[in-house]
Amino acid sequence: MEENNLDNNLHIDGTAPSAGGRVESPVNTAHFLKRIPLWKWSLLLVGGLVLFFILYGLSTGLSQASGKWLVDTALAIVLSSVMLAAYHFWLRLTERNSSPSDVAPISPSGKSFILPLLRGQGVGIVFFGVVTLLIFAFGQYSVKSIDWDAPSFLQWFFFFMVVGVGEEVLFRGILYRMIDKRWGKLWALLVSSLLFGFGHLPNEDATVWSSFAIAIEAGLLLGAAYSLSGNLWFPIGIHWTWNFMEGVFFGFDVSGSPSAYKFLIPEIGQSEIITGGGFGPEASVITVVLGLALSVLFLWMSAEGKKKEGTSPVR
Repeated sequence: MEENNLDNNLHIDGTAPSAGGRVESPVNTAHFLKRIPLWKWSLLLVGGLVLFFILYGLSTGLSQASGKWLVDTALAIVLSSVMLAAYHFWLRLTERNSSPSDVAPISPSGKSFILPLLRGQGVGIVFFGVVTLLIFAFGQYSVKSIDWDAPSFLQWFFFFMVVGVGEEVLFRGILYRMIDKRWGKLWALLVSSLLFGFGHLPNEDATVWSSFAIAIEAGLLLGAAYSLSGNLWFPIGIHWTWNFMEGVFFGFDVSGSPSAYKFLIPEIGQSEIITGGGFGPEASVITVVLGLALSVLFLWMSAEGKKKEGTSPVR
């Protein structure tokens, strides 16, 4: 009975009044998101998704608006920082979490964001390198020529930072996080992965299969990376270099969209099951199998890390 009274008296910010009406210290974030009424939780979820979808759309547009590589590169860095700062403020405002660690430059444990970001970038580089190597091994990829243009290379590298930051804030920072806190990891993985995959359905050359493929190889993988690391830096790094290596370095279409600049100009074969066809390698069975395998590995590492140490091995 006392627990029910506490639930009914919880404030929207997750605090509970004392017997004299004085507000005591905030309860933890998980307690707040799990116990607030469903309509309040739903309002926070929808509000966050709408807000950051708009911010992401503006950021991707503005980061390519000037047509000057140095200006666009600077804008990409600034706009990515704005999205991260806005998300940090959103957590503090809506959850009353005084030190949210999802995107903090320095985590509460005193560790910098740089190492998990670099680890994520390394995973993205190696992952798409292996995907391309296997497509090559099946005789479906070769390099016709190389187009080295340092300003374009740099500009597109940072443009894909905007994409990685924006989509990870939306799908892992808002959607996955809030479902996980209320309903648990399984539902968070399933819902965020499916919405992430089918969010690409409007893209050119997209199909139901390509949407399922992205849900499995990328949605699950990035959700598992978030679960493993406990912050957004690791999945941001993966997402960032995944897209960059796929579209700019190796010259594939990224989710049905060709990159305006390609470092390697490829000759791609006609086997859609291997190459992914017009949608690109994200619809390839190779990418699905590798992404699923890596997702399982990350989830296993997360479970083992929590059992043995109580902390994440990649934070």
